[in-house]
Amino acid sequence: MSADDIVQARIDPETKRRAAAPPFEARAPNAESVEVMNELAERKGERFDTGESLFEDLGL
Repeated sequence: MSADDIVQARIDPETKRRAAAPPFEARAPNAESVEVMNELAERKGERFDTGESLFEDLGL
């Protein structure tokens, strides 16, 4: 077969339908998540020097 040959194939409608959408439910973030993402984008999030100090702040 050369690089410019044409191939035809029949694909059943159910396979086409399944291939047209992601295999998971796409959901939009809630208001709290959007607020936190915006804070992080503006570099306003809390920072920790070590993982230990982060875990301490989280009470772990």
